[in-house]
Formats: sequence, structure tokens, C-alpha cells
Amino acid sequence: MTVDTAINPLTLNSFLTGFGMSISNLVVTCDPASIGTFISNGSNVGMTDGLALSSGHVMDIPGPNDQPGTSSAMGTPGDIDLGSISGISTFDACIVEFDCVPQYNSLLFNFVFGSEEYLEFTGTPFNDVFAIFISGPGFTGQQNIALIPGTSTPVSINNVNDVNNSAFYIDNGNGASPPQNTDPMVVQYDGFTTNIIGEAFVQANSTYHLKFAVADGSDQVFDSGVMIEANSVRSMPSVGITENMNVSNAHVLWDANSQDHVLKIDEGGKLDIQILDMRGSLIRSWQDNSNSPIKIGSNALINGAYILIVEGKNGSEAIRFIK
Repeated sequence: MTVDTAINPLTLNSFLTGFGMSISNLVVTCDPASIGTFISNGSNVGMTDGLALSSGHVMDIPGPNDQPGTSSAMGTPGDIDLGSISGISTFDACIVEFDCVPQYNSLLFNFVFGSEEYLEFTGTPFNDVFAIFISGPGFTGQQNIALIPGTSTPVSINNVNDVNNSAFYIDNGNGASPPQNTDPMVVQYDGFTTNIIGEAFVQANSTYHLKFAVADGSDQVFDSGVMIEANSVRSMPSVGITENMNVSNAHVLWDANSQDHVLKIDEGGKLDIQILDMRGSLIRSWQDNSNSPIKIGSNALINGAYILIVEGKNGSEAIRFIK
């Protein structure tokens, strides 16, 4: 992994913004050495690149894991909102917050939380914590949406480890034993979560405020951090909910003759078409002026669920189909 701390609001915006999302009014509140962009280069965090926030130095995140308790006391304040989640005083908080406007009715993001507190200090007051707070239409005050999947439990040292919610925990060694302490593909943290997808249901085209925050709990030693996957702050049509029914009678079906999925639509003229997977990654995009039906190109897709975004003169529509 390589880390770059030379960032600015434009860099941050480009790393965070994903499909169906616009971001503005970025504010960073942390030591400049505690935030940076990273490129994974095949490291074991399960991401290719993204934004890293740390309660210490982000330059300490790359491996190998050759230290049992990497620490940097940054001397910066904690965060009262994180303290309300962990129930203890926090220190060395690193915070990124911004306004965003989701195009659809879901807001998603991918993250990995890791720490040097693992595993020696699980179940103790040294409960380093991470959260993403959302506020806006449909929310009373602000709500943490960085949760263990399928629960209302925040992500912290005591909540995700080898005993609690272990399906989401990866043991990365103790900083002294091979192969982790010699393998450069292993990050420094003694443990970290799997790549977790967080989600909130929102009102399309409304403004929300997001606050990403990580901090040490009870003291300023043994760093923790969060990695947010590049372009993963996104808005997707939610399964089972129809979005923007503005395109004339558009639907996708399987055509046995052509052995392909086809888009059938009553609307003429130029159409802008995109195929996305369910994580919001763009698979294919093209323009079409032909008459209905329009071949999707299913043979090039692996089996799974997809979303077809169709934009025409009367608006746009999101259509789900299964390969």
C-alpha cells in the first residue's frame, strides 16, 4: 500500500463521489498527517484505493505488520459524537464532513475499520471507534449509519473482533510473528473489518450532511483508522422500489431469439444507457438512436443482478434485471 497526504478539497471530492451522488462543502477537522489517499497495490484490505482517516499517522497504515502497537499521539481533541457511541472519552479524532445530494433513494458507502488495539485490548475501556453520521430529511438529529451489517450496532474494537461479530473481523497477526511481520502485502493494523457496505434510505434529490469520524478511546495510543473505498459514496435505486418513472413504458426482458436481454421502450430519439452492478460500478455505457427493442449485451455479463439506467427526452428510469 502507498499513502499520499498531499490532498485538497478537490482531491477529496474526486475520491469520495460515486454514482448518483454530488458532494459539496467539504470540511476536514484533524491533523494533516492523519488523512490521506491510498492505493492498495494488492494489499490485504480488500480495496484498490480510497481515503484513509487515522487517529495517528496514515503513513503508518502500510505494512508489513512488524509492530504490535503502532502509536502516534497527535494532541488533537476527541469528538463528542463518537464519545456518545463508545461511552468513553475520545482523543485524536479525524473528521471529514460534507453535504451531499443523492439522486436516488439510497445512500451507500464501503469502509474497512482497523486498529492496533486488536486483540490485546478488546473488551476493555480502550474502545477505539468509528462512525458515519447522517442528518437531513427523514432523520431526527443525526444518526450513525456505519453499522455492523444487519444490526444497529456501531463499529468499534469491542463490537467487532474474534468473538463479537467475528464474521466481519480479519485477524492480521500480533506484529511480531511471521508471515505478517515480513509480508509487505499485509497492512500494519493487528486486525480490521471486512469490506463493509453501509446504507441509509434517503429522499432522492434532497440535501444531507455526512460526517465521517474516527478516534482513540480512553487514551491517545495504539492507532485506529478507517479506509473508505474510492468513489463508494453513492446513490443507487433500491431493490423493490421504482425510480423516476418518466421514460415511456421502458422494461427489460429476455429475448430467446437473440439470446440476449433487450430493452423495450415506446419513446423515440436518443437514449443514454448505462449498466451498473449492484455495488454501483459502471459496467457499460452507450447511446442509442435505434428503434426498440435494444439489445443489452448479456453475454458479456457474469451471472448476477444489474441495474439499467435509461435517460431519454422525458426523463430517466432505473430498471433491474437478472442475468
